[in-house]
Amino acid sequence: RVEAHYRTQIYLPSDDDYRLLVLLTLATHVQHVFDAVPLVMATGPAGSGKSTIGTTMTKLSANGLPLSITSAATMARTIDSNRGFIAIDDLEELADKGMGDIAQALKSSYLKETAIRKITVMKGGEGSLVDINFFGIKFFSNTRGMDEETLLTRTIIIRCQKAPRDFKINNKVPEEELLRLRDDLHAWAFSNVTD
Repeated sequence: RVEAHYRTQIYLPSDDDYRLLVLLTLATHVQHVFDAVPLVMATGPAGSGKSTIGTTMTKLSANGLPLSITSAATMARTIDSNRGFIAIDDLEELADKGMGDIAQALKSSYLKETAIRKITVMKGGEGSLVDINFFGIKFFSNTRGMDEETLLTRTIIIRCQKAPRDFKINNKVPEEELLRLRDDLHAWAFSNVTD
């Protein structure tokens, strides 16, 4: 059911990538039982559907949230409080906006033991250190690809290309159908997490 839905929303040149997105979606519902989870990056030219993948996955993933690049503090707090699947459009923008610390935290968020970071929270002129948990499967889109060898070892790459003219997105999927499917995935997770 997840794959059938993804095929009506996303165009991917490789059939295997649809199955990969399904497995990643399932994994978001049980990610906290693992010591490490993958990061996911969609690469391709502008207009090839990279952002659509992240948005579509957030609707079926555990606590799925598309996260806009705002301030570093807002992003950190949102990721910490969400504890689910995060989709961040345009990874290059983090570096362009001078948020290298957040980018580094996101890059190490695949591993439970390196996903906790301390940040300073200012309140009434006083700063206090707070633990922020970045752990979990993250989705990024990126037009330039990846140039950092270390990041490639923990990231699954989805290659995108512009859809053929005859590919039409189905915009008529009822919201309640997606909610029911996400609930079924959640129930599946609780029934199978021990295995």
